[in-house]
Amino acid sequence: LEQERDRSEMVFQITSELATTLDMDMLLTRALGMVSKAVEAQDGAIMLLDPITDQLYSRAVLDPNAMQLDESRERAYHPAEGLAQWLVDEDEQSIVVNDLHTFEHWDLGVDGATRWHSAIAVLLEADKDLHGVIVVLNEEADAFGDSQSRLLIAAANQVAAAIDKADLYQLIREQAERLRNMLRGAQEESEKNSSILQGIADGVILADAKGMIIRFNPAAER
Repeated sequence: LEQERDRSEMVFQITSELATTLDMDMLLTRALGMVSKAVEAQDGAIMLLDPITDQLYSRAVLDPNAMQLDESRERAYHPAEGLAQWLVDEDEQSIVVNDLHTFEHWDLGVDGATRWHSAIAVLLEADKDLHGVIVVLNEEADAFGDSQSRLLIAAANQVAAAIDKADLYQLIREQAERLRNMLRGAQEESEKNSSILQGIADGVILADAKGMIIRFNPAAER
């Protein structure tokens, strides 16, 4: 009961904190920091799915020094990306690994991978839409148990819901910006046409299909 109460309080704190921003980068950084602290992880990363390639990429990391440069993909990657991709491919909600050095899907050949021994990975899903994976790491073996796993799963649900809201907010902003640009372009075109019309020395009268006059220049007025 005590663990359940602590977990509920932590999830409430995370939910409350995530509700204060719709900026994706700030949201993910805050979420990762709070979750890692709650489960006593030493490092962590949130990987999101690229909608074009359908591959995971690290969007937020607890320790920026853990990022490694991948010249073949021309981007930086986190050692936990392989574990996260495996979780997505296997369509498992979560996994707790007590010793990464004996886990066949942890690539020890990746720079920085040998440092870690324990991990929890959880899918970030909202309404059956997969957004990505959150992974937390510890240098000690057997560092995570069922309590930390349940907490991370509960937190991941809130993070996924917050990502949904942030995506929707970004979509609305982009549509509003496109509409604003369209209106600005139409206004500029109208002003340009009006200037041309005003400058014509001959009288010009414009009418619609019903013969109603809609515009005329000063020469026509005179």
